Amino acid sequence: MEIFVIRHALAENASEKKNDKERELVEKGFKETKAIAKVLKKIGVKPDLLVSSPLTRAIQTADIIAGKLGYKKKINVAKELLPESKPEDILNLIKSKIGSKVESLVLVGHMPMLGDFISFLLGVKNFSFEIEKSGVYIIELKFNDKKEFETEFKGYITPSIARRLK
Repeated sequence: MEIFVIRHALAENASEKKNDKERELVEKGFKETKAIAKVLKKIGVKPDLLVSSPLTRAIQTADIIAGKLGYKKKINVAKELLPESKPEDILNLIKSKIGSKVESLVLVGHMPMLGDFISFLLGVKNFSFEIEKSGVYIIELKFNDKKEFETEFKGYITPSIARRLK
């Protein structure tokens, strides 16, 4: 399965009027995510499943990706993609709920959890990969019969790279 691990786009700052869970994307966040989605479409990404954190900024990012990639199904929301989650939570979500029927999976969430998840998948200890807002890591994930996994790093696309690839 190919996994596209996307950090939510640039959002407004938390304030007394708006708590962290409700922060919405700012204009730059919308633009950067559209640029990323355009590149994903250009390289032929057709997700079988799109899963987002339940926080507003992640759902908005997932909506943009879904629209640009022609994803017509409902975006799944999973607490396993919340900022305080552990890499094992996401892997268990993939193993237990998603399974082998999915060939192309898009995950939208938050740092530092997503960076920790990528490190975990790639077997890098005591390190967390950085993901720019709207950035996407592409990882090939394969499970054997014992549900053990192998991974291969396929690429990393940032908004600045996406803008240059127009």
